[in-house]
Amino acid sequence: MRLAILFCSAALSLAASAQTYFYVDAIQVQPSNPTTADAITINLIGNFSGGGVFVANTNVSVVGSLVNITVNCGDNGGITVLIPHTETIPIGPLAAGTYTVQLGGTGMGDFAPPSDHQFTVTGPSACDSLLINSISWDPFSDTAFVISVSNNSATLFDYPGFILFDDQGDTLAKETVNYFGIGQGPQTHYLNIQPGATVPSGPFTGSLELWTLFYQSLGCAWDTMISLCPPAPCAPLTVSIGNFGGAIVTASFTYSITDPNANVVASGTISLDALHQDVNDTLCLPPGAYTLSMVQPNVVGGALVYGLGTSIGAGPNEPFVQGGTSNTLPFNFYPSCFNGPNGLAEPETDTDLQWTLNNGSLTLMSMDGRALGTISVFDPQGRLIARGNGTSGTLTLDVSGNTSGLLLVQRTGVEGHRSVVRVMNMR
Repeated sequence: MRLAILFCSAALSLAASAQTYFYVDAIQVQPSNPTTADAITINLIGNFSGGGVFVANTNVSVVGSLVNITVNCGDNGGITVLIPHTETIPIGPLAAGTYTVQLGGTGMGDFAPPSDHQFTVTGPSACDSLLINSISWDPFSDTAFVISVSNNSATLFDYPGFILFDDQGDTLAKETVNYFGIGQGPQTHYLNIQPGATVPSGPFTGSLELWTLFYQSLGCAWDTMISLCPPAPCAPLTVSIGNFGGAIVTASFTYSITDPNANVVASGTISLDALHQDVNDTLCLPPGAYTLSMVQPNVVGGALVYGLGTSIGAGPNEPFVQGGTSNTLPFNFYPSCFNGPNGLAEPETDTDLQWTLNNGSLTLMSMDGRALGTISVFDPQGRLIARGNGTSGTLTLDVSGNTSGLLLVQRTGVEGHRSVVRVMNMR
């Protein structure tokens, strides 16, 4: 008789220890698509079995790809009724990978569907490392846009192609794939304007897509504000000459740029020597129609080519005829920005940029807390006289060789945004 009583007592004790107090019906991971940068939490959603049920303690351990969650529950007694309850379990950041949730503990029953027991943590997107430096008209054409892009990731984006859309989702321009991949850069991509496309007038909100593998797979997408024309009053332009022959050429070449009224808007001299196969001069001109003229009175040898370009690529060029011939090369600089609906944007004065000029030293200070970026200084004739890269909030440049007059200081931020300030040199 005593043995029977002991057996019944043990059975009741076992049944009590196996009692389920917390029924887990769903497992919810927050955020729903976690990355390695997120502090992850897991919500156990379900019901208590009565009014006196409580969670005594919880414990979490992560071993490899297994997330072990222990929940120990108890019951102080009370009415038997289902009471909704969510237990939030902090997990913290996890490495990239696919994880399995395993629940255990006292008084807790796991009734969540199998799909709830797995989640994936992704690493940083390679798209986050793609920097779109600029989107603009082709400086020398009205049939294409130019995108400058830099890639700071190890992802190559094989056989890339960009497509630009307006705010209605209509295709404005598309690239013909001609790169094996996107390197660290900056790399220039030309997008041909599509037949029948209407380019918005002035700045507009558009979307840019990057496709890979000859447009088989969508790689990245951005929504952005786009201004296709450079800000007033001018945009950088280079005049160059190069020797593509076998001879070493040592000579100076005089050039001038004139407007349609034969007014000289820029002039200078560039020199080839034994150490340089090609040289250029950087100017700053407003969009317009111009003619580049270049001359050298003597036959100096080599196979010479002269022309124009910008920081994003080469422009028109042609062979240089030697021996006193005046070489002339007509060109349009941002033709859609002076001869089309977009027009030239008004100058944007950088109110967050302060300057001091003492004894030929120009010191620039960023007041917005950001790095200065690239600073270019142009003289009254539009000639580049100084350039520097401000990786902090201050930068000092030497402009002592410049004569008195108005200097134009152009700031190009890390996102390609340009603004200007004007500095009066009182020498």
